[in-house]
Amino acid sequence: MPKLPARHFRRLHVPVLRALLCPLAAVAVMACATGDMDDRSASAPPSMDDGTADTMSGVAGGGGGLLDPGAALDRELDDGLDDSDDSSVVHSGAVRRTSFEVGPYVFDARHAGPEDGELVVLLHGFPQTSYCYREALSVLGEAGYHAVAPDLRGYSEQARPTEVEDYRIELLVGDVLGIVGALGVERFHLVGHDWGGVIAWKVAADHGARLHSLTVLSTPHIDALRAAEQDPSSDQAMRSAFLDRFTGEGGARSLLALGESGLRLMYTGIDPDDIEYYVSQVGNEEVLDNALNYRRANGISPIEIGPIAVDTLYVHGADDQAFGPDAAAGTADHIDADYRFESLEGVNHWVPDIEAQLVGAWILQHVQAH
Repeated sequence: MPKLPARHFRRLHVPVLRALLCPLAAVAVMACATGDMDDRSASAPPSMDDGTADTMSGVAGGGGGLLDPGAALDRELDDGLDDSDDSSVVHSGAVRRTSFEVGPYVFDARHAGPEDGELVVLLHGFPQTSYCYREALSVLGEAGYHAVAPDLRGYSEQARPTEVEDYRIELLVGDVLGIVGALGVERFHLVGHDWGGVIAWKVAADHGARLHSLTVLSTPHIDALRAAEQDPSSDQAMRSAFLDRFTGEGGARSLLALGESGLRLMYTGIDPDDIEYYVSQVGNEEVLDNALNYRRANGISPIEIGPIAVDTLYVHGADDQAFGPDAAAGTADHIDADYRFESLEGVNHWVPDIEAQLVGAWILQHVQAH
């Protein structure tokens, strides 16, 4: 696919009030129905003495109760990793485990491809892990790139600070640069989705000379997001506020207390087995509270980004629950380099999961062009 000229983009067709019915908004609506967040977080968890099961299993169905991710399936979940000792997997695109020590933290990661290949770093979002990039990692690794997707701060078991200020955007950027430094690499390609996209925009703005290319999935340029939020004709402010009910003290516990109807509902559109894997990894109070610290520490739109001077691919799901068409279309105004925009009709926020093969191919095309 040829590279499109700067500021080229397709028109989006999304109803202005789609967010009123989106699953992410529905989670917040359910929280409102269960009572005030501050009241719930200050009190003891609801009693389960009435015989109601306090674990949830499967994907379909409803009910409350604290989520027990370990009870979701009675079989081992596939983590998408190849644990073989066969050295040939390095060149086959197989996804392997690795880790990186950065300051006081150790970041778990998935990676694929030869370790002397050109580096591509892929950053996941909320509430997911590097698992969302398993297809892209394989595609990039098979093409000879060293593709690395870390489990970010708050998600990696040995990188879980508990203070809100430990999740400031400059520290998240530092983690990325630290991982790249641990690999002994100066310039690299960068990919980000959701909060990984926020971090990717910030890296590109502040350290653009170190990037060969930038790919962002779902998350619009933050300056475009802020403009859309301030536009009274846009529904973006409503979309952006969906998690605010869970950022107070005890927010993670309140989200988990919604059980299957809460956390799992956020993953609407993702394959049921993949939903179970995510729940097994992030469906506990510690990790989910850390993940919410990203928003507590930074908001989203208050982060200053500025113009991007890196060739950029931006992929947006036209049915994205969190980021609407106004911010997506406005992203072009903040790219001072070659810009390619792809809109996926019928696809929601979970672009890397729902369109894994297509997105992996687009990332590879963009990387190969730079």
